[in-house]
Amino acid sequence: MTVGAIVVACGTKIVYLTKSNNLNCTMKTTILLDTSFLIACAEFKIDYLSEFERIFTTQYVVSAPDIVIKELKTLCAKGTARQKQASKLAQTILERKNINVTKTTEAKTADQAILSIANKDTVVATIDAELKQMLKKKRIPLIVVRQKKYLIIVQP
Repeated sequence: MTVGAIVVACGTKIVYLTKSNNLNCTMKTTILLDTSFLIACAEFKIDYLSEFERIFTTQYVVSAPDIVIKELKTLCAKGTARQKQASKLAQTILERKNINVTKTTEAKTADQAILSIANKDTVVATIDAELKQMLKKKRIPLIVVRQKKYLIIVQP
């Protein structure tokens, strides 16, 4: 090890930092929540915040685009009885747990907003098949529901 090197543990990867190299791992990950994911977690009674603690070894911030909140409100007003109940529960959880709301300006849909926000430091939580395909093309990791009970991370 070089004199003045700093050792940083990032998940299971250990990186030796010197003046000549950069940190190769994400120190703080942003988890973006999609409407479909929030509805599914409400319907299947999955505590996604506890699941995030279980599956992440690094620091993370949970965030939802503002258009996702709008979609939940629309479903609460115009959806089926099941959608209304699930969207109301999802809104309540977002409010009580103080989930960050990301402002989006140009996006017309939640999928467009998520695609514009997503980058290498982002993991997207969704069950939307079309959105998952677009995110895989951009090489963005996903969080998905398995067996209606728990969450897993899917690497592109």
